[in-house]
Parts: sequence; structure tokens; C-alpha cells
Amino acid sequence: MEFCQKYGLMQGPHEFTGSGEVWPENVWAGVTAENQIRADERIPVLLQIPATIHFVSCEPLLGPVDLKLSHYSLLHSVSGHNKMDWIIAGGETGPKARLMNPAWVRSIRDQCRVSNTPFFFKSWGEFLLNNDSIKSNNLIKSFVRVGKKIAGRLLDGQAWNEYPNETKKLTSPE
Repeated sequence: MEFCQKYGLMQGPHEFTGSGEVWPENVWAGVTAENQIRADERIPVLLQIPATIHFVSCEPLLGPVDLKLSHYSLLHSVSGHNKMDWIIAGGETGPKARLMNPAWVRSIRDQCRVSNTPFFFKSWGEFLLNNDSIKSNNLIKSFVRVGKKIAGRLLDGQAWNEYPNETKKLTSPE
């Protein structure tokens, strides 16, 4: 029998809470949180969903985000509430793509490191940091639009490809 992992990424997870339904073990629930306002709206609702894995996709990352990972980890250890299992971050793509400040994505990566939460960096989006102008105080002049394939997905020289803890991943049913 083939096993299938399913991911549910929602912008508005409200419709999935409070129904008393039990989610299948192979379904992961996630929300987008492109800025702090969306994170504050969506993460508490996400954590009410009875999913095996909870994740946040901070893409396109359009502003700084405090994911409060240590807060959610503390809730989990004290009260048994669900916690965040995975964080994804990345820049915006497409013809109207906006810049992602490197400090924003580094902050998310660092929050993940402190809270021992797996971190996956998807890409810089359409823009590549121009190292020749890195000392410029003008963020826009520090980037060059090159397209997502060329911009790449290395953050501080490293590919961040972490996934939720192997012990929470499911194996093929008997």
C-alpha cells in the first residue's frame, strides 16, 4: 500500500477549527504569514487544528515577523497544546515581486535555531543581494533583479532544508 503525505496550506484557517473533527494523521496544517499582522491572526487559529504537523509559510516575506516560537513551545511543554513544527520562509516571485529584507529572514532562521524548530529557506525571490553595494544604506540599491533561479536559495552561504522531526513523520500504514 502506498502512503501519501498531504499538506494543507490555508490563508484563513478559521473554517477548520471548532468542528470536533479528527484530522487524518497524514494531513499537515499550515498557514501563510507574510507579515506580523497575518502571523498574529493566523498562528493561534492554526494551533487549534488537531493536525499531526503544524507549519507556517512566511512567503512571500513582506515584513519582519516574530513567530513567538518560544511562547508556543512553552505552551506545548506546560499544557500539552500543539506547537509549531516547521517554518518555511522565502521571497516573492513574479513581475511585481517586492524585496525581502535579509534581516527579516535571518531573524526567522535565528528564532527557529533558538526554539529548535526546523527551518526551510525556499528562495530569495526575484532579487539577488549585490555584495558590491552591501554597505549602502539603501536596501533597494543593494539588490539586483535576476529572477528566482539565479537569485537562489542560499542564506548566509547555506541551504536550509530542514523538515519536521522524523519521529513525527508517519510511516507507511500496515
